[in-house]
Amino acid sequence: MHRRTLPSLVLLAPLFAALGCAETLDTTYATFAEAQRQGAVTAGWVPAWLPPSATYIREVHNIDTNAFMLAFTVAKDTQLALPVGCTQVGPRSPGKPPFKRDWWPSDVPASSLATHRHSFFSCGGDFLAYSSAIGEGFVWNAGK
Repeated sequence: MHRRTLPSLVLLAPLFAALGCAETLDTTYATFAEAQRQGAVTAGWVPAWLPPSATYIREVHNIDTNAFMLAFTVAKDTQLALPVGCTQVGPRSPGKPPFKRDWWPSDVPASSLATHRHSFFSCGGDFLAYSSAIGEGFVWNAGK
C-alpha cells in the first residue's frame, strides 16, 4: 500500500489553489452576437435584454455564487428595452459590485463625491447603471 507523504501533498497545494480560483472567470465579447454564439446569454452571464447593437462586452462571473459584473457600449442615445419589473432607483441605492476590475468605473454605484452620469435601475436582483448620452452601461449582481 502506497501512502501519500506530506511533501507530495505540499507540492499539490498550488494545483488545488489554482483550481479554486477557476471559479471566477473573465471574458470579453466583441459583440452581443458573439456572446450569444458562445453561450453567455443562455447561461445568464450576459442579459438577453442587452441591445443587439451592444459591443465591447466585458464580463466577470463566479459560477458558485452566481455573482457577476459586465460592461457594454452602444451608440450614443440608444434607448434600452429593459425587462418588466426594472425600476429606476436613486444613484446610491444599488448594492456594491462583487468584484474589483480596472474596467469598472469608480462612480458605479454612485457616491456622494461623484457627479451622477448614469441612471440607475433595479431589475430583480440585478442592478444597471446606464448613460445613453455616453453610450455605456454596467450591470451587476452580488449573487447569493
